[in-house]
Amino acid sequence: MVLRIFLLTTLLIVATVAVVAQADRTNSADWLRVRSDNGEFTIEVPKKNKHYGSKTGFMIGRSFGDPFVLDAMNMVNAYVDGTLVSIESYGAYEGALIALYERDAFNKSGIETTKTKNAGYTVRQIIKRTDEFYMVRRYFNSKDQIYILTAASRTGETPTMRRFLESVEFAPGKKLAEADKITPISSLPQDEPRVEILEDKPASTPKSPSAGSIDDTGLQKLVIVNKQPPGYTTTARQKGVSGNIRVRALFSEDGWISNLSLYETLDGGLLRQTLFAAIRIKFLPQQRNGKPETVSKTLEYSFAIY
Repeated sequence: MVLRIFLLTTLLIVATVAVVAQADRTNSADWLRVRSDNGEFTIEVPKKNKHYGSKTGFMIGRSFGDPFVLDAMNMVNAYVDGTLVSIESYGAYEGALIALYERDAFNKSGIETTKTKNAGYTVRQIIKRTDEFYMVRRYFNSKDQIYILTAASRTGETPTMRRFLESVEFAPGKKLAEADKITPISSLPQDEPRVEILEDKPASTPKSPSAGSIDDTGLQKLVIVNKQPPGYTTTARQKGVSGNIRVRALFSEDGWISNLSLYETLDGGLLRQTLFAAIRIKFLPQQRNGKPETVSKTLEYSFAIY
């Protein structure tokens, strides 16, 4: 009898290990390792993702001197298992990275900032906790490339978030081993947001259903976890351009801004700056009964000369 119980226990353990191993293999099959074009950086992302690339990119204004230029842009977003993960990479120098980091960290409550020195580079990190979400953003760079990672969920740290952030391999200025066998981010399918300029004014936003109504059952509304302001351009400053641009953005169920409708335009490159600010918004999609939904929201960007 003892022998039979021992054998049964052993079989159960083996079966459990086999199931876990199979689950791990299945989970791994849903992810893809990608790299920077120069091979110094690699990371795992869900295979179900959206990628946008732009050679010319955009600019970040600053109070003195010329704006920082962020070109060779690649951005990958994915929303899986209630978790948003995002990669941004740019051809830019450390000054641009610090400017982006300081904009996120400046005068904002409820955030934790850290700075960690690794071999040959520094990782700046922001953690933000609110009643609505938990977000981690990491910033690091090599000589002429900057990288920003974002991970967020409504429920705190998740396995998806951990896998994403812990999968980073980075050797600034050096080509990682096996890099040639890894898919470059820039070669992922391009998902370019649809942009239209409308003359009609946006319709008023319908009122939300009252609390406790049927429409509210299982509803978790859209949550914006990071929104960068557009940079002011040198050309716009020289021309004295100021004003507002309203944008109706489609916040897709896959964590991606898929459509932008603009109701005003401004000269001096400010329209382009607005578009790049909008598509870089990080958000948790609206969910109903745990299922993500696509919704639209009107945003307003202001430009003023000080």
